[in-house]
Amino acid sequence: MRGRRQPKRWNLEQAERELEKIEGGWLNPQQRKAVEVLQKESLQGDHFLLPVVEGPPGTGKTSTGAAAVVKKLIALNQSGAAGRYLVLCYTHVACLRFKDVLESLGVQPPDAVYLKPSFSGTPQLDPDRGIVSCDPYLRGLPAHQIRWLRRRPVLITTLLGVRRALSVLASRRIYFMIDEFSQVNKADFFACVDQVRGNAPYQYSLLGDPHQLPIVTTQTHLRPNIFEWLEPRGVKPVQLVKQYRMHKDICSAVNKMREVFHSYPLESAENVKERNLTAMGYEWRPPQDPWMKKVLDPDSPLVLVDTSKLGYEEVRAGSIFFSREAELAARIALAAAQSYHKDGAPLLPKILTPYNGQRDKIAGFLPPALRGEVMTIYKAQGAEYPFVIISFVRSNLNRFVGFLHESMLQQQVYVGCSRAQAKLVVLMSFDTFVEGRHGMFVALHDTPQAVRVEAKP
Repeated sequence: MRGRRQPKRWNLEQAERELEKIEGGWLNPQQRKAVEVLQKESLQGDHFLLPVVEGPPGTGKTSTGAAAVVKKLIALNQSGAAGRYLVLCYTHVACLRFKDVLESLGVQPPDAVYLKPSFSGTPQLDPDRGIVSCDPYLRGLPAHQIRWLRRRPVLITTLLGVRRALSVLASRRIYFMIDEFSQVNKADFFACVDQVRGNAPYQYSLLGDPHQLPIVTTQTHLRPNIFEWLEPRGVKPVQLVKQYRMHKDICSAVNKMREVFHSYPLESAENVKERNLTAMGYEWRPPQDPWMKKVLDPDSPLVLVDTSKLGYEEVRAGSIFFSREAELAARIALAAAQSYHKDGAPLLPKILTPYNGQRDKIAGFLPPALRGEVMTIYKAQGAEYPFVIISFVRSNLNRFVGFLHESMLQQQVYVGCSRAQAKLVVLMSFDTFVEGRHGMFVALHDTPQAVRVEAKP
């Protein structure tokens, strides 16, 4: 039994209007199918349904999940049925992203509550924004605030914060969703499932990309994600195909790498397939240097720079870096900031690399205003940027690329390249990565749409 029928409890009028727009054309066929599957309850007669949505980079899996949540909330509200949503995300940034998407679909900020830890020890509740910080057992929150929380239709928190959400929900039945489940290891997944069992979920559902990078637990140990456990057990996900992030040339490179995974190709949506930096509103002031002009040209969204002639990598105190490639990455970033402007502000490219040592080396060549734009590929996972520069570092006579060749970490090139929206510049030693026949890098190199240039010694 779902409980007695009752009048509408939540203000979802704006969400109802937005849903009409969404169903009228905003969702593509695969997304509509995913939303339909995500409406179904897990207990289906004599079998258990576990809806899984596979969403590669830029395909809108979070938006699809949020649309499903909104549709279910509207149905619950109109029928007076019981049930609330608990959405778990891998990071706090992802929690805020999910909340933002729900609000863009018409859910009022107080009705999609983001629960986070209270580091000060004093709980804080901001009902207008729908943000609450507290300990896992709600200690210090007044009774009227707890009652307010228990009336909210959606709670969003991290997997580590599930106890906090369950303290709010008490024994209420829920709809349970994990976003970016491909970042979740088996132990964390089953621990969360065990904790929510007492809330007798009407449905369990998962959204993610199986080709994301694995979970790092220490420098030497990796854990496979939950998708790698589910796949051999016959779980068939709903696959999102159309991507709304990358220029078609960048998407072509990503598809070449997806061939290495034996996975399906992505299709570029019409509104992004020809979207370069100038189409995004950036004013282009070409640099005087012909080489740099070729690298930064907005009509060349995918540029591969061969750094073979710049020398070799270095190792110091266990840290791997390639000084001359780091210096080149910094020079390209500085030239881009001088060449592209929007609303009077320079474009600050995001600079990614697999190695902490290279990240620090690149930052050392940059002024303070740009140092924060350098990060590891792991750190950038789940984000997107107009302009991305990647330094892959390895350059040696043995054509050895370390962990970049490991089966669980070769996604570094896939994840890094798929962060770019309109411009991607990749620095790598062709002698090391291509002549060494390292599959993902060969796929990137062989992308027909790529412009290839040689770095100046």
